[in-house]
Amino acid sequence: MSSCLRQDICDFKRPGIRFGDILRLDVDSKIPFAVQYACRYWVYHLERSDVDPQEHRGIVVFFEARFLFWLETLALIGRLADGIAMLQLLETRLPLVPERGQNSPTLGAIVYDAKRFLRSHSSIIEEAPLQVYCSALVFSPKASIIRRLYLHQLPKWIVRAPPLSEDWTVHLKTLNHPSAVNAIAFSPDGRLIVSSSDDQTVRVWDAATGDERSVLQGHLHSVYAVAFSPDGRLIVSSSDDQTVRVWDAATGAERHVL
Repeated sequence: MSSCLRQDICDFKRPGIRFGDILRLDVDSKIPFAVQYACRYWVYHLERSDVDPQEHRGIVVFFEARFLFWLETLALIGRLADGIAMLQLLETRLPLVPERGQNSPTLGAIVYDAKRFLRSHSSIIEEAPLQVYCSALVFSPKASIIRRLYLHQLPKWIVRAPPLSEDWTVHLKTLNHPSAVNAIAFSPDGRLIVSSSDDQTVRVWDAATGDERSVLQGHLHSVYAVAFSPDGRLIVSSSDDQTVRVWDAATGAERHVL
């Protein structure tokens, strides 16, 4: 996989090209299916092996030299969210704190920073995959390990960076409604977040990526309460419109109006 990954793997030569303007046929012609598979599953294969990630120099080299290429490829095949799940899994096997006398960041610290990098910039990378080398780097904090490792990838036409924060903020992701948010709840398995708002909607979010999964519309006034069923399959919401509505959590379809 690593030997095949490179910057602008599909040779678009347009940093601003949008995912919606890219033909899947063009992607598949440039990225072999074996490479696509490896990009989506390498961490899971590693998890099932007897290899200690800390002892595998190839993993360190991958993050130091191929990480952005991997994100670009995942975005091009529409699987960027898989990257966060894999980084979270890999992170569970790695210590964050360096051993005594070790000056360079641990692999655990690199993976943690990589996860923060991807969480912060997933929306723009999904929208325009090649922005992983532009906007994502430019707007990462000064202390970001990934930013330091890949700053040389910035296009030459970016001559002045905006003011930067020193480090990642405490919050992981901001999820937005256009009006006040009145209630939130996690799904029983922790993978989804549901929120209700004065904008008359109920929204379902991916807890790992912060991406909006669906917007549940039907209430006629502010929605003040929301919850998942114990099995996570249903969402129930109540509103000033004097109704309680039951939704299918997977599809967003309205099941009942009470």
